[in-house]
Amino acid sequence: MRPLTCSAALCLVVVLLPCRYTVRDVAFVDLGGDGWTLRAQVPAGTSADWGATLKRIAMASLADTNVEVVVAPGESGTELGVELVSPDGRTMPVELPGDVDALKRHGWDELDGLASSPVRDHFKSRCLEAHAVVLLFEGRAVADNSRAARLVKEAITQSGSVLAGLPKPAAAPPELHVIPFSERTRERVLHWAVGADEEPADDAHVVVLYGRGRRMGPVLAGPVITASAIKQAIVLIGQDCECELPRSIMRGGQIPLTWDEEQAGAAQKVLGFDGRNPMVKQEIARIVAREATAPNAPRAVGVDPLGLGYHEETVEDPAIDDAGGEAASPDEGEAPSPNEVAGVVVSWMVLAVVALLLIVGIGVAVVMTSARRHG
Repeated sequence: MRPLTCSAALCLVVVLLPCRYTVRDVAFVDLGGDGWTLRAQVPAGTSADWGATLKRIAMASLADTNVEVVVAPGESGTELGVELVSPDGRTMPVELPGDVDALKRHGWDELDGLASSPVRDHFKSRCLEAHAVVLLFEGRAVADNSRAARLVKEAITQSGSVLAGLPKPAAAPPELHVIPFSERTRERVLHWAVGADEEPADDAHVVVLYGRGRRMGPVLAGPVITASAIKQAIVLIGQDCECELPRSIMRGGQIPLTWDEEQAGAAQKVLGFDGRNPMVKQEIARIVAREATAPNAPRAVGVDPLGLGYHEETVEDPAIDDAGGEAASPDEGEAPSPNEVAGVVVSWMVLAVVALLLIVGIGVAVVMTSARRHG
């Protein structure tokens, strides 16, 4: 009887056990492939010590970051050029002096600023406790800034009841962090890295960051900022990573950020797993590589698939409406809703539990009958 009971219990656990990781958990693991590059093109005639000096400074300044340095010879007749290259190929010029002595004096501050700034340091201090940090880059208009801040606060409040019922709720709710318009120059690397520079410069910009600095959804700017858009991005962050979401949602753009062993150790304590462990990385990489299978699952992170921002409506769950998806052909039939899919899953789970209980009952009856015959 004991082996049968243990087997039944094990099967029950397997049936009911949810995914170990959430979308937020996945964002704390470095899977590689989306790092930043500081690229220096050094033309002929530049002192040979310049490239070596840059590498020495970078080894210390960028040691615990997701930024690597590449020094390559430039074409003859060109000028010294240094730029920060994003994972998707965008570039931002980095001003470094061409004189070796000047580079030794001033290069440190410039390189330190590539992966660290007051706002990013604040984000690091809160990312393990807070569900997410919503950055509001203020624009020129005071009224627009007030509207954006109000909508972010509404979204955070409205998402509270949903977040409380998620698989692994964070210790603290999402937080709003405001960057005044006057501080954009100081935060220019962050503003550019999240893609806000591609929006109208005078508008307010809203970005939802989580994990190790990943962005959820697109940058929301000016009139596109809505409470429903922000709320949906917040709710998606807490979803089970095995649910029917497109894998691209878990791989939103990551900002240049320092992340040392102390921070990694703190993350392990809070999250309950070690994101540095190769086995953990392999498991999460498998999850991220698998495509979503739900017929009405969103196909990519963007305004239409996520419903982020062109109309106001109440969003009670992360189900994505299919208004922006591909139209089904007449013979494909109507795609099942998320509630219908969930109902089917629950029904099968109930049937599985009933079947297991029936097996256990039969086993008990067999054992008791055998005992009576030999009694």
